[in-house]
Amino acid sequence: MKQTKLEKEALQLSPEDRADLAAKLLLSLETGLEEGVADHWLREARRRADEIDDGRVKLVPANEVRSKVRDLIG
Repeated sequence: MKQTKLEKEALQLSPEDRADLAAKLLLSLETGLEEGVADHWLREARRRADEIDDGRVKLVPANEVRSKVRDLIG
């Protein structure tokens, strides 16, 4: 099947189905590099969780963050 025909057919799908197809196509392109990135982010998430558990960082409530952002962007 030619790419242009496939593309035209894919664009006829619902937004949800197009998103699902796009995700599947992107996942099909993954290489070993993504595994290293995923491992890095997992280590980072664990480090941040440890900081929270140990009390080394102060959590900020979401409503306070939104208020500060609104003040910054005016």
